[in-house]
Amino acid sequence: MLDLTIGGLMWKPLIGTNSVVVDTIDVLAGIPNTAPSVTLTDGTPATTREYAYGLLFQEVITFNQYLKASLGLRYSQVSGISDNTISSTGGDVWDPLFGVIITPFKDFNLFASYTTTTSLRGAANLLLEDRQTPVGPAREKQFEAGFKSEWFDNRLRFNATWFLIRNNNLTYEALDENGNGTGYYIKAGNLTREGIELDLTGRLLENMDVVFGYSYLDAAYRDSPYYHEGSSPMNATRHTANGWLNYSVLSGGLRNLSFGVGVYYVGERPLAEYTYTVVPGHDVQPNTPPFMTDPYTTVNAHVSYRYKNYHIRAFFNNIFDSTGYTAYYRGGYLNPTDPRNFAVALNYTF
Repeated sequence: MLDLTIGGLMWKPLIGTNSVVVDTIDVLAGIPNTAPSVTLTDGTPATTREYAYGLLFQEVITFNQYLKASLGLRYSQVSGISDNTISSTGGDVWDPLFGVIITPFKDFNLFASYTTTTSLRGAANLLLEDRQTPVGPAREKQFEAGFKSEWFDNRLRFNATWFLIRNNNLTYEALDENGNGTGYYIKAGNLTREGIELDLTGRLLENMDVVFGYSYLDAAYRDSPYYHEGSSPMNATRHTANGWLNYSVLSGGLRNLSFGVGVYYVGERPLAEYTYTVVPGHDVQPNTPPFMTDPYTTVNAHVSYRYKNYHIRAFFNNIFDSTGYTAYYRGGYLNPTDPRNFAVALNYTF
C-alpha cells in the first residue's frame, strides 16, 4: 500500500497594535477591581503570503507473520511574499523515515523506528547578532525501540520504549527590556532528550483494574552559545511515575459501587535555565545554577455509585496536601500545585 500526500498555500494578513501597561497591582493593598481606560492603536499592517508545498510517500510492507517494515520519504518546500518582497529562504528539504516490527511469537512485538522532521516555517527569521542572517531550518531526529506485549489472554499488557530525540538549531525570539518581542531571534543550540517509558495496564480480577506508568528523561542542551553544556531545560524532570487501582462491586447489596486510588510522582526539576550570559528579555542570572524544586507525590481517590438513572461520584484530590511547584516563565510565575480538595458530581441519564 502506497500513500501520497500533497501540501498547499497559506495567506495571512497581519495587523499589530501598540503595547500598553494596563495596571500595577500591590497584592498587599486593597484592590478596587476598577479596570483602567486604555487605548490601543493599530500599527502598520503587513500582508504576507506563504507557499508551503509538500509530498509524503509511505509504504508498509508485510514480509510474513514475523516481519513488517514501513518506509517513507517527505519533501517540504516553503517560500513566500512579505510586503511584496519575495522570500525563498525557507528552502526545501527531504526527510526519510523507516521502521520495522518483529513478532517472534504471538502477542509479543519488537519495534524500532527512525524519523526525521525539518521545520522550515521559521527558517527565514533573522538572527539578533547582525539582523541579516537567517536562522535556518530546525531539524529533529528521533530514534525509538522497544516492545509491546500482551499476557494471560490479554488481561495484562506491558510495554517498554527507549527513545532518543535530537533537536538541532533551536531558536527563540529575543525580547526587549519590557518583555516585548523584537522580531529577531537567538540561537539556543541543540537539545537532546533520551529516556525510557514503561506502562502496565491490566485487569487483575474481573472487577479490578490497574494502571502503572514510569518514565525517565535525560534532557540536555548541547553546543549552545547561551546554555551551559549538559544543562537541562526548565521544568524537565528525570523521573515521573503514576499508578491507579480501581475496584468495582459486581454483586450483593453494594452492587454498582466502585472506588479507586491513585498515586502521581514528579521528581525534582530546575525552575530556570543555566546560562552563560544574560539572555535578552529573560530575567535569569547568568552562570547561576537554577533552583531545583523538591520532588512531590500526590495521592488521589474517588468513589462512585450508580442507582437507576443516577450516577454520583466523589473525588478526593491530593489527600495528604503535598506541595509542588511549576515555573511557567523564566525568572517568574512560580505556581504551586492545587492543595487538598474535594468535589462531588451528580449525573442523571434521561
